[in-house]
Amino acid sequence: MMRMRMMGLVTGAVALMVGASTVAAPVHADPLRTMGARRAQNSGDPGQCTWGALQMWFQNSGYYPDIQGNAKDWVASARAHGWTVVSGAQPRSIVVFQPGLPGVDPNGHSAWVNSVSQRFDGQWINMTEMNDTSHGGLGNWWTLDVKDEPGMSYILMP
Repeated sequence: MMRMRMMGLVTGAVALMVGASTVAAPVHADPLRTMGARRAQNSGDPGQCTWGALQMWFQNSGYYPDIQGNAKDWVASARAHGWTVVSGAQPRSIVVFQPGLPGVDPNGHSAWVNSVSQRFDGQWINMTEMNDTSHGGLGNWWTLDVKDEPGMSYILMP
């Protein structure tokens, strides 16, 4: 039988004694935000959603993440280049909408997540996007709130 007991706080983590070893457990549910590969320039096509999402990342960090392809390919590209990707909404991230979600075309869609809020009907993100055909299309910015739904992934900025 393994015995566990609380040992105390260690820089934002709770240390647990498990047998003879100590394990640090996070106090909050924020995922680890790993630093992946960077690029010198924006890899998106100017005016498209991918260009806009990467430009917002750059404006908030001073660098571009090495993420390539259409938005539908970004989850795999981000993971392959060392970035953390999660399914739960997170601020300071790029949201990727997979094809098949309402209003999303076969290439997917991406946007910058400004903030996340909890409402009576679930989590919502406030996002800034580019190239939404119902709000000016190619090269135009738009900020709106969207409910977090299955099929949305988040590429996290450290």
